[in-house]
Amino acid sequence: MEAFTEDDGRIAIWPQGDGFQRLLCAEDVAIQYVVAPALVMRRGTVTAEFLAQDVVLPCFSDGSAWNG
Repeated sequence: MEAFTEDDGRIAIWPQGDGFQRLLCAEDVAIQYVVAPALVMRRGTVTAEFLAQDVVLPCFSDGSAWNG
């Protein structure tokens, strides 16, 4: 999620990358959302079924997700 505080104090939130925007007051944000801890990402490599067998791409991963 990405967020931006409007001049009137409301907070605009939307899914990271794109999507519908919601405007909420700070109290509603505090009730409905919690800040997730930052992922610890490490350098790694990844391959995928849709790639040729010898293709290995560099990435950053926390062990369960990668930045692809």
